Amino acid sequence: MGLPFVAKVFGVLNLTPVFGMLWALEGLVRYGRTGRLRDAVWAGLGFIVAYLTCQQYALIFVPFALAAAIVALGEQRFARRAILNLVGSFLGAGLLLLPIILPVYSLHKQLGLTRQDIVVQALSAQVSDFFTRPNTASIPFPPPSLNDTAGLFPGFIVLGLAVVGVILGWRERGARRWILYLAVGVVGAALLAMGLNLSILGWPPFSALRALPGFDELRSPFRFAIIMQMLLATLAALGLGYLLIRQRLRLLRGGVALIIVLGLLATAENLNVPVPLQPIPASPQTAWTQWLKAQLGGTVVAHIPFPNGISITDYQIEGWRMFAQIDHQKPIVNGYSGYFPPSYTDFQLTMATQFPNSGLLCELNLGLGANTLVVDQGWLTSHHAVMAAQAAFLQPLYTDAQVQIYHLTAPAAACNSYQLAP
Repeated sequence: MGLPFVAKVFGVLNLTPVFGMLWALEGLVRYGRTGRLRDAVWAGLGFIVAYLTCQQYALIFVPFALAAAIVALGEQRFARRAILNLVGSFLGAGLLLLPIILPVYSLHKQLGLTRQDIVVQALSAQVSDFFTRPNTASIPFPPPSLNDTAGLFPGFIVLGLAVVGVILGWRERGARRWILYLAVGVVGAALLAMGLNLSILGWPPFSALRALPGFDELRSPFRFAIIMQMLLATLAALGLGYLLIRQRLRLLRGGVALIIVLGLLATAENLNVPVPLQPIPASPQTAWTQWLKAQLGGTVVAHIPFPNGISITDYQIEGWRMFAQIDHQKPIVNGYSGYFPPSYTDFQLTMATQFPNSGLLCELNLGLGANTLVVDQGWLTSHHAVMAAQAAFLQPLYTDAQVQIYHLTAPAAACNSYQLAP
């Protein structure tokens, strides 16, 4: 919970839990040592949990889980029984997840959903991002940054303890494979976080990963940084553990007190408080949501205005609209999606800057099926004249201090020459 990346994305609930990946990794480490079937099953269960808590984390963890599985099998000297147990465990995990994975994957393939290179590159980390902190960091050094891909610095003390973990762990012959795995994994995750911003002689290695199922839909390569930080924290914990062993052997002066102080300092350095919170009413019910809820079936809502940007803060208004939908339960055109329907982002930005015009009203009604407009009063105050000019499309139905609601009907004559978006 204290990782800088988690603090950075704290408002995105599904990006908060990382324990599933650690669970799977722990199971693979245990299996490498024991070769017991129950430890292989434990690792498979960890991957199931990783998938159910965050599908994207499970996806980006796959290369690291495969590498850890190879290390575990190497410790078992690639014995046939060891291979069968581990492969069987993960196949079982896959079969249990298949009823969730297959329908979604089939739908995405049917719709041809991919991410444009320009979007993926914009959400790929820059080298400078690894030397910035989240904007809520208590210690503003290196300096905080509000950039989407920034705030990836893991902390000086975590880095230092991770180095201690590598040095002292390498001296333990039985731990070398896992120390090497963790160290290489840190570097690999950092390079993958750079996505399309990393190139070798003009060729971006990340493009090869994007050829694999699932990765072609990955929008934010910088999120590989969570694995970098998670593995660094693991190395740092090992560093503290090896220091504790040396204290017990009386090879380290200062004893447990020094180890506790180092651990607390590592935590304090990455402390992010206060995390800004948004007050939310106990109920989404308002007068206008109750009125909308009472309308006949077939009501499809479009909220005005649309967000005029694609940053997280631009979509806060859509969050409130989805919150209101909990009460009125009518389908809405708005939302936070770059996928559904196709080209939604382009349509959203056009709606934000050019609404209302007859073409967009035709698209809303005939193209998207919206027949009800819920217009924020704050926006309407400065757009009364242009809305009045579209009286042929709009019939006022309801008004209060928050919204004005219109019935939307596109006259055939007004839309004859309009080409609906595919």
